[in-house]
Amino acid sequence: MKKGFTLAELIGVIVVLALISLITIPAISKILRQNKGSLCETQMNNILAAARSYGADNVFALPSEDGGRLTITLGDLITGGYIEDEIENPATKEIIDIDSEIYITKTGKKWKYELSDDFSCEIEDED
Repeated sequence: MKKGFTLAELIGVIVVLALISLITIPAISKILRQNKGSLCETQMNNILAAARSYGADNVFALPSEDGGRLTITLGDLITGGYIEDEIENPATKEIIDIDSEIYITKTGKKWKYELSDDFSCEIEDED
């Protein structure tokens, strides 16, 4: 009796492995895209939290009239020490421009913090 595998057995194993990879690779890619999106959203929330800290430290500069708006930049947050320099957007792998704006708008007795459209969590499909 010879020891080893026949050509048919080897081809069968290769086919099974190919089928498994056809099923798992798209699922893994989807999970990675979702994780990038979650990481991006968390990072944007952290930028908003830094803007809130900036607002708490600079109450005198916040708008006093209802509907008034103050615009600060990511560079202002970096200069003030609220954010470390060079933030990479996990969705696009690009460094977020320091001129990207954050809007602080007075609505009633509260201030609303919003990011400009420069901050985007749209994930580009990788080919």
